[in-house]
Amino acid sequence: MSLDHPANQAANLFFKNHIDSSGELLYPINGKIEVNKYFLESNELIDDHRIFIFLDTCDQALIIFKDLISRFHNSSNFLDLENKTLSNWIDVYKSEINCYNLEGCTLMFSKGVSLYRIDISPSKPLKWSNIKGETNDIPIEFGFPFSSPIDYSLPEFIPELSAKESVIILSTIYHIKNLDSLEFYEMNPFYNYGEFEEFINSKLFKEFVMYFVFNIFNKSIDILQSPALKKVFDTLMESYSKYQLLGISANLAFTSQSNLTPKKYENSILKVLIKKMGSSKETIYNFQIRMNKYFNIQDGEFILFISMEKSDESVFNSIGSEAKEELFSDMLNEANPRAIELRKSLIGDIPMNLQDRPTNLKVATNNDSESRTPNRDALELYNSGVEKLNRQDYENAIVDFRNSIDIDPYLLISYAPLSAIIINILQDYNQAIELTSKIIELEGFENNNDLIYADIYNNRGLAKSYLEEEELAIEDFNKALEIDNSRGLTYASRAFSHNNMGEAELALDDLNKAIDIDETIPNVFFSRSSCKQQLGDFRGALDDCAIALEKDPDNINIIQQNKLLEALFKSGLGDTFSNLKKD
Repeated sequence: MSLDHPANQAANLFFKNHIDSSGELLYPINGKIEVNKYFLESNELIDDHRIFIFLDTCDQALIIFKDLISRFHNSSNFLDLENKTLSNWIDVYKSEINCYNLEGCTLMFSKGVSLYRIDISPSKPLKWSNIKGETNDIPIEFGFPFSSPIDYSLPEFIPELSAKESVIILSTIYHIKNLDSLEFYEMNPFYNYGEFEEFINSKLFKEFVMYFVFNIFNKSIDILQSPALKKVFDTLMESYSKYQLLGISANLAFTSQSNLTPKKYENSILKVLIKKMGSSKETIYNFQIRMNKYFNIQDGEFILFISMEKSDESVFNSIGSEAKEELFSDMLNEANPRAIELRKSLIGDIPMNLQDRPTNLKVATNNDSESRTPNRDALELYNSGVEKLNRQDYENAIVDFRNSIDIDPYLLISYAPLSAIIINILQDYNQAIELTSKIIELEGFENNNDLIYADIYNNRGLAKSYLEEEELAIEDFNKALEIDNSRGLTYASRAFSHNNMGEAELALDDLNKAIDIDETIPNVFFSRSSCKQQLGDFRGALDDCAIALEKDPDNINIIQQNKLLEALFKSGLGDTFSNLKKD
């Protein structure tokens, strides 16, 4: 679609009126973009329209972003924050900052791998022509809940909340933001109409709403920065399993679309809440995303859960809730062939971090090679690929990364994410080996001492390991660690290969190193537990399994292994086996 199209003419008029009266709005040609210039992206098929600009530095991007929102938002709380403070927040929470103060429009600040980005888009279903320049006092939104660098000096919410009360509060807020109505739904199995009515008429609910009125709404503060709502979220996380939290999130998203009949409540406290809060389709969408972030719910997990809940297949509907939770965990963790088949029947190959083997889809950021200057067009395609990778648009990310390499075969930073996607998403291990070997043979670490080569060798080692070429995989892992010996994931991957070759002692040594570097590597304690068990250290195996269970309490494989080890020691066999091994 060209800029002459009526929809894009409206975007250009919006741009001149509200963004840059003397600037030029460009349209990408063949996907090519440049930094420090505004571009228009329009996709009629999915009704997605946005103006965006890439900037090289955080300071540069924040100056522009602050200038833009200062036209529609006069709060000094945000505008007076130092750029260094905002930059640190972005690095820590890896989330976006949203401004909704131009009525009908969203301004978003975010960071890719190497560039910063500002997006400007109409709030769906509005169009550019619907934005008239009216403003509001919606607070600036920091994407990760309860993390704002702004010091609001809010008082704590003292009263304690039960799990049921927390669900009712969360669903009430969500419902009002979504529908702006006094008609509410019960939310089985979490609460029924009677329990809802009893709580909304309680002194505790009134205290909660009054806290919000005086401390949040009257001061125009984002509700997902309030200590009171944080207490709600934390209570839910302490009270429910990951599977149950998925159930809460799904219920909130789809209850109003169900066949349930809502019930109207003429409650004065609810009316106060509606008057102060109001509804916003744009912010409710972000509310759901931010809530899932805090609950540590990945997009793939949410999609799998929803697909299972909406499925008509008897395998999902003929079993009890506990069996269903266990089946979901099996699908999530690829616990057996049946679970893999069922997951694929629901969502195909949509990726989630399902492998116990440590993998890494993080895009390398070191593109400061002194030996040559990257081709500008190739670099922009790389940045476009990173943005799509961050949105989990893997198919189009692959296209951008491939095109960037076609333009500039020496563009090292594209090889790492592309090979990771090919391994983890396409699962084409031979193709991954061919790709990583290409840059190693073309240039190699000897000619360009860039740490990204550690990613390249690591990814080639992973691909070889998946093909059960463990000796060759270990050679690549060795090379990756020669380049960068601080890579805990690579030690864990090499341990996997050693273990497959029956070299449990070498595997244990690598797992010890991996844990010393990074205790958060997925399943690393569980892997070490299994390794110790092979070596006859059943007490050490039980200790590590207990740590693994604490870190991932819903993993059925860890639960079962922990139960087995505990049973061994309760029966006295654990110590017996350990002593036999020593003897």
